[in-house]
Amino acid sequence: MTVIDFQTMLGHDVGLMIRAFAAALEDDNILVRRNALDLILQVLRLDGVAIQRASNEDRTIIMRAATCVVMRRDLSLNRRLYTWLLGPDENAEQQITYLHAHSLGLLQTTLRVGVLVATTSPAYFICQERNVFSVNGVP
Repeated sequence: MTVIDFQTMLGHDVGLMIRAFAAALEDDNILVRRNALDLILQVLRLDGVAIQRASNEDRTIIMRAATCVVMRRDLSLNRRLYTWLLGPDENAEQQITYLHAHSLGLLQTTLRVGVLVATTSPAYFICQERNVFSVNGVP
């Protein structure tokens, strides 16, 4: 995807678009979550321009929202999430290389921050049913 395609699809405010995708990932309707993950696979690839232009906070937000999909126990959502984390290649070696190059650092940071905050603030939930970004029930 070229920079022109990226700007046409997302505009100039990558953070806003990331937050919109994160909100779509927590929607009650499974079709909305599925389509959000499909869009993320196309537009917000971890090796793409959009993620690299995003702030660290925005990258953490999208990773937290995406990893919370696993908690929903839906195979089609998990498959899309794993494709996002491991890359589009079917080769296991290429997937491991992609994971180490693009996904693993952000995933580790997101999980560390979530665990750190959860241990210092017991009312914090990494993956709430309604609001992924809530601290002590306040969005």
